[in-house]
Amino acid sequence: MSFDVQRMIHDANGNHVPQFFNPANDAFEPILGARPWRLDPITIPSGASEPAAGLDLRGFMPVKLYIPAAWTTAGIFWKESVTLAGTYAAIKNEGGLTPEIASGYVTVGLPMALDTLLPFFRGVSYLKVCSGTIATPVNQAAARTLYLLSV
Repeated sequence: MSFDVQRMIHDANGNHVPQFFNPANDAFEPILGARPWRLDPITIPSGASEPAAGLDLRGFMPVKLYIPAAWTTAGIFWKESVTLAGTYAAIKNEGGLTPEIASGYVTVGLPMALDTLLPFFRGVSYLKVCSGTIATPVNQAAARTLYLLSV
């Protein structure tokens, strides 16, 4: 007889939850200390610099961004709102700094860790990933789908 010793399930919200098989209980149980994670697609429409809809990140922290190989050269910046359908504005810290990735540092077709930007994402509930900079948004030449990994 064989069985999986680990598996990934989805909770009621669609989040990934790692589990392990506990032979003492003859059942799968959550891995203690493991955090649920999610990978959200974000589509920026053709001729636009930001997605039409925001992303509900309540309880999650963005940690990695995947940018498609077909990407109109541009940096990345973020907007937040207090409601999903609300008005989105640039994220800023208490010193007025905004998290931006300059176009020269955007790695297309490869994952980008967001380690240095994590303090900016604390407490953000609704988020948009945008093309360009806050001062100069850049419209994408075609629809582009990015993926945001959050834990």
